[in-house]
Amino acid sequence: MAIKQMRKGGIIFTLMAIIVITIVLFAIRPASYAPLEQRIPVIHNRVGVASEHLFKLQHVYLERAMIHSGYLALNAYIKYVNLSLDEPVDLDEANQYFFEIITNNSMNTTGLNCSVCPVRYYTSILENHSLNDKLNEFTNLSKEFLNLDTDITINDIQLFQSNLTGPWEIGIWINVSIYLNGSIATWNIIKYNTTAVFSIIGLEDYMYLRNTRILAGGPYKNYVYAANFTYWNYTTFSHFIGNRTYKHEPTAPGFLNRMINSLTESECCGIESVVYQGWGAGEYNNNMSFIDYCYWGQGCNGSTPGGYFSLYNVTGITSDTYPLKIEPYHYAEERYNLTYQEGLLVPN
Repeated sequence: MAIKQMRKGGIIFTLMAIIVITIVLFAIRPASYAPLEQRIPVIHNRVGVASEHLFKLQHVYLERAMIHSGYLALNAYIKYVNLSLDEPVDLDEANQYFFEIITNNSMNTTGLNCSVCPVRYYTSILENHSLNDKLNEFTNLSKEFLNLDTDITINDIQLFQSNLTGPWEIGIWINVSIYLNGSIATWNIIKYNTTAVFSIIGLEDYMYLRNTRILAGGPYKNYVYAANFTYWNYTTFSHFIGNRTYKHEPTAPGFLNRMINSLTESECCGIESVVYQGWGAGEYNNNMSFIDYCYWGQGCNGSTPGGYFSLYNVTGITSDTYPLKIEPYHYAEERYNLTYQEGLLVPN
């Protein structure tokens, strides 16, 4: 599946298009000696053009810069937390980490118990692509080509998932202050809020990295891709495992919760996968449902690990080297539909 990601060229093209259009409208400048009644329409036009430039910053460029830098910053965030073992305790702290990474392309690691981390951790993923880099491009070109003094200050950034994003996207809420001086008029916007939404497809699932770190062959990676099955049975379940993909599940944690290793369920945005084949011999837990958040969360709805007939082997999939188990909630017809064939499920 293609990873939908804003390329640098798209950002530059958007910015240059905004600048060029504004230059054309700015081309006519009033002569200082012209009568006032002749200058008023031109002044009015220039104020309108500057106002339109500000509108495009707020509603076009800022959103696209957030999408471009946001996807890269999430990638960098996951790699940083996995490298440093500096795991946020909750979403508020994760947002603080994300804010520093997306704006500065770095994290202050002073005081961390991290032998591989410098005093300040820099990531090449966001080199010249941080949100401040993108906003500086806008202000520099505005000054160079339009003689507009623009200052943009990022006050706050928060990640979110909701019905707006669904399970396969993530949202960024941002609060900025904008100052624009067009000589004839100035704009001073103290607090401007906006949001942008982009895909999580292709990002690493931190839950896998975190929970397989201690294994001999770990950490094991898994990348988020959505399964495209509309009907579930033994065949699609087998492909689901082999493809290492995800499906929406209201009782599972969403991508944001996985970023902080939280198993809190998310009705709108929960996703799940099956712990996949290929780990080293003896590295699997033999007495747990292999649905990922059940596996690392010590149980799931309708499952009592270690209880009588609470877990089931799946004929043709479960083996000595891949001891897959599944519990009643997930083998039900409403989920993976593994009950339609007699003998398919064997009590553990």
